[in-house]
Formats: sequence, structure tokens, C-alpha cells
Amino acid sequence: MGEGLETLLRDLRRGRPIRMLIAPAAFKLLGNLDKVLGFFRRLGVRSFHPVLPYADITLWAYFTLLKESGGLFVCSACAGLNLCLRERDPCCLAPVYSPLLCAARYLRTYRFLDGDFAFLSPCQLKEKEFVTPEGENLVRYNVTIRELAGFTAPGDPELSPCPALKPEQDDFCPGLTLAASGSVGGALGALLPGKKFVVKRGLAETVSWLRGQDSHSNTVLEAYACPGGCLYGSGTGQKSKAPAGTESPEPGGGQAAARQRAEHTEALRRLFDRYTRELRFADFCYPSHLPTV
Repeated sequence: MGEGLETLLRDLRRGRPIRMLIAPAAFKLLGNLDKVLGFFRRLGVRSFHPVLPYADITLWAYFTLLKESGGLFVCSACAGLNLCLRERDPCCLAPVYSPLLCAARYLRTYRFLDGDFAFLSPCQLKEKEFVTPEGENLVRYNVTIRELAGFTAPGDPELSPCPALKPEQDDFCPGLTLAASGSVGGALGALLPGKKFVVKRGLAETVSWLRGQDSHSNTVLEAYACPGGCLYGSGTGQKSKAPAGTESPEPGGGQAAARQRAEHTEALRRLFDRYTRELRFADFCYPSHLPTV
């Protein structure tokens, strides 16, 4: 179970080593994020890391599974949806860590960063995934955007003397998947042309759609419990939008756009080949559900 802002501040005052992982929604919703990071640096947070580029590792793990298997496959980084699906029908749910947990695992295991991780989060339920089924605490603190926005409002005198900071960039995860395309299908479609990719937002719509699917269909579902996706998650304080489910659109543009897509696909293929050589697949999956790959 994760801890919140109050516990994070207490532990920083006590000198506990802590690093911060930042959700994509924080960049969109916190206009003073650079000053907020400066505030946390003054309190002792050792480093700051955006989560979105580490989705490259998550999608490599998806790709590793999908290229060897058929049938219905659910890709979900949504803690609320995953809790629901594990109770109803866990068979089609990919046993892959979310981008958050992939970031924590990579930074801890491959870059040897010490300390605990705090997550600047759009979701109140995200803390449900912090501890693996084997008892490993990959992330400790769940600080929601709504909670933090109320604590560090723009113009707050506490923030004025703080340096403006940008999170670290990591060349190992250049953001060629979700950061570039915005969806699993947009990222993997060219590498997996035989798959049909669908996006569903909203728990009721997602469950209803799944009831009507054949488990043998060659379909990949990217799903979110919140109707507006993570940008309107339960920890953001934003008003929920109507569900926007869709199939991944067909790519458009002329020859130049086609050439650019081909170059991007080849760069992504090279990146995944590198991950296959340098990463251990099992480090980024739930071991109790690990398939043979």
C-alpha cells in the first residue's frame, strides 16, 4: 500500500532517500511543475524521472508476448481496470508491468538508484500496484496531482525561491512508443500488422465490449477505467469526459509521411532488439503469471 503527500514530507524531513517518478498528466495539469520539482529538490528528493519514456520497456514486453501469441490480449496500465479484470477474467490480461513499474524496476535494477520512489500520480488507486504479488515494494508514495495542486498553488511564496527544474532524460528509453504515438496500436501496429488494435475508455464500456468478444479473436485492447483516460483520473481533480473508444486510425499522409513512419518503425525495431539483448524479460512481468517466451 502506498503512502501520500503527508508521509512523503515527513520522511523527507527525516532524511529518507527518495526519488520521484512523474506521470504524463502532471506535465499537462501542473503549470508550475518545474517550480514544484525545485521545491521537492530543496526538501531532499534526489532525482526526478518522467514515466512516459519508460513505456518503451512496457511496449517491448507487450511486443515480445504478442509476436508469439494470438487471441484476445488486454494491454492495461490502469490500476482500477486491472483490479476489475483480475476478478472477472484475468486470462486475457497481459502479465506486464505498467510504465510506472517498468520505470521503477529499470532505475533500481539496471541503473542501481538507491532510495524509495514517490509517484506524482493522476490516480488514487495507483498505489494498489506498488507492491508486487511477491511482496516487493517497487514504489512507496502515491502523491496525487489534486493533492499536490492544493499544496503548491501557482504564486505560492513557498515556491518563489525554488529553482525551476526539469526531470532527467534517459537515452535508454527515448520515448519511441507511447510518447511518440499516444497509443499501443499506434506504436506497435506496424510491427504487428496482423493484429487489430482497439482503445476503450470507461469501465462500463470496456467490460461491455469484452463480453462481446471471442477469446480467440486476434485483437489487442488498450483500456482505461476512467472515461477520459489518465488525464481525467480520480487523483487529478479534473471533470471526467465522455468515453472515447476507438479503433486505431489508419495512417495518412503522402510519400514523405510514409517514409517517416518506415524510419520510425525501423528505429523502434532496433530499440526492441537492444532491449532483448540487454534486459531480462522476466524483470518486467508478474512472475506468478509469467508465460513461456
